[in-house]
Amino acid sequence: MKQDLHLTLLFPFLLVVLLASAALPLGARADDSTPVPPDGTTISPLGPAGGEFTPTPTATPGALTINAGPLDTALTPPAAQADTITLPAETTLAVLDSNGEELPLASTEAAEILAVGDPIWCPEGVSPVASTGGCTGSFGDLAALVAFLSGSQPAQNGTIWILNGTDSSLASVTLDGSILTTWKDNALTLQGGWGGSSAGTIVGQTTFSVGLKILGWADDITLNDLIFSTTGSDGVSVTTSGNIKLDEVESKSSNLGRGAYLNNTSGGSAVGVTVSESSFHDNLTGLDIYTYGDISLTYVDASNNVGVGTLIEDAKKVGITRSDFSWNDQQGLHIVASNDVSLSDVDARHNGNDGAWITSGRDITIATANFDRNSGVGLDASAVRMISLTDVDTSNNDDSGLYLISDRDVTLTEVTASANGDLGAQIWAHWNILVDDSIFNDNDQDGASLDSLSGDITVGCSDFWNNDDYGVDANLPGLLDLSGDSFVGNAAGDYTVSGGGGALVRPNPDCDPEAVKTRVPTRTPDTRMTMHVVHVVDGQIVTLDCTAYRGTVLVLSNGNQVVLPCPTTGQASLASVDRDGLPQVLDGELTFVSAMDAQVTPLLDGVMFVDFVIPFGQADANFSILRWDDTRWADLHGVRTEEGFFEAASSLDGVFVLVSK
Repeated sequence: MKQDLHLTLLFPFLLVVLLASAALPLGARADDSTPVPPDGTTISPLGPAGGEFTPTPTATPGALTINAGPLDTALTPPAAQADTITLPAETTLAVLDSNGEELPLASTEAAEILAVGDPIWCPEGVSPVASTGGCTGSFGDLAALVAFLSGSQPAQNGTIWILNGTDSSLASVTLDGSILTTWKDNALTLQGGWGGSSAGTIVGQTTFSVGLKILGWADDITLNDLIFSTTGSDGVSVTTSGNIKLDEVESKSSNLGRGAYLNNTSGGSAVGVTVSESSFHDNLTGLDIYTYGDISLTYVDASNNVGVGTLIEDAKKVGITRSDFSWNDQQGLHIVASNDVSLSDVDARHNGNDGAWITSGRDITIATANFDRNSGVGLDASAVRMISLTDVDTSNNDDSGLYLISDRDVTLTEVTASANGDLGAQIWAHWNILVDDSIFNDNDQDGASLDSLSGDITVGCSDFWNNDDYGVDANLPGLLDLSGDSFVGNAAGDYTVSGGGGALVRPNPDCDPEAVKTRVPTRTPDTRMTMHVVHVVDGQIVTLDCTAYRGTVLVLSNGNQVVLPCPTTGQASLASVDRDGLPQVLDGELTFVSAMDAQVTPLLDGVMFVDFVIPFGQADANFSILRWDDTRWADLHGVRTEEGFFEAASSLDGVFVLVSK
């Protein structure tokens, strides 16, 4: 497999010779050691044309000996070790490498190509035996096999079997569905690490020094037991309308490209992406996934990349287990999902930006995770519904430990957010906030800044020590319930309450977490204070009243709106913007849908929610909300709400535009 080899027989009886070669004692070697021929193994000339194969245990005068390597007893019975084949004297036998150069027949390289069935394509479910059961013959490397199949395209599902070791393809291997119009409609598996047996036993992995591109496919793609070590291009690129599965794949050293780019958006939400026991490191971006379906990552390592560790866009549900996204120069993990996001036993540490940035159209659930020592925020997450964190560490970040926005409840259990360069935790929730058995110490501002738009805040059995501002800074219309908490050495005070709510401080000597949980309010959002809803004409200035209301909603005639929760006060205005009124034209791949200009004077205190009405007939469109930041369009992403809006949160006012991609 170390050379791109092709066998050329300049004699009419090639087929007869190759069929007879099955009896030869030629063993396949996938490592870099020099094969040693078995004693007595020879290939001897046949008699006249049409002569029969004559096994002989010893060399015949004039015989051509091939250094074939030691016998692989799993492939060839011992009795065949000394077999020979006799060729007509006038036969010319040549073995060519990938450049068309003839190799010495006694060389290791020539012996391997004569002896090994590698790689081969076989129909799905057929044992991997070259030229048997519908399988192709063997080729010197993957590039040679693909070149052959491009002229003889399979019309059924199949597997390419590649021997364990190193594949010698010299240039990126490309399967282009726009050219392979028959083959692309069938599922394809690339199986590396093959031991060479007909049983399909996997003994390791196959290494490539070039990239793999499977483009414009229309069925499932599966990659198993492969290693890609490339420079200057993507290690793996797959675009298909089918499912994508990677298992035990490593892609590394592509400092100008992505470890893996996986895109099956053309298949809609019915197809997804599954990656397991795989590594994507020392690339520009580690793992880049675009899908409208579900994503499952298990035992994935996307660390030490120049850019983002893992980038997930437009997904439905996302589930990540036992994976590491650390030591990347930008964000460790970036997720945009329209449905639930679940993380378990995940690390995103020591990144050059945020540890993890997540936006979800439903719930976010994270258990047993570390988002510490990042240059940005430890965990920045927003959800249309609930956010729940259990056993999570977000400490020693240069920015805040936690930055959470939820349209419903937020629950923190056994969370540590200490020694951060800004806030320990910044949390906004439309409904209730529960903090239980957690630690917020030694932060450069508040230990925890907690804002509830319409609910209560319950904090129990938690520590707030030595923060440079308040231990707890709460803004809510309801009740701040502090039970059994420890406040020590906070510069501005233990706690403060604003927004019309009150505080109840009481001891809880047992600090039983289960007891605290029973105090979580179960009522619907607070109705004692309402939102001030104002239907405005373009540019109308509205005074923001946080005395009689819990916030203000400015609504345009087309239904687009912005929500300005308290404590933001001052004045605000909202105006529609047409395409020609944008401060800069949009990129060519973006389609303008709607835009508005929201201004707040003097400044936002917290966040506002920007809501665009989803146009009729575009419920499944790939939307995003952009904000003009005076130099470029910044992508806020966004999520669909149950009220029929596409919504994004922003800590700055300005011009916002809804686009489809």
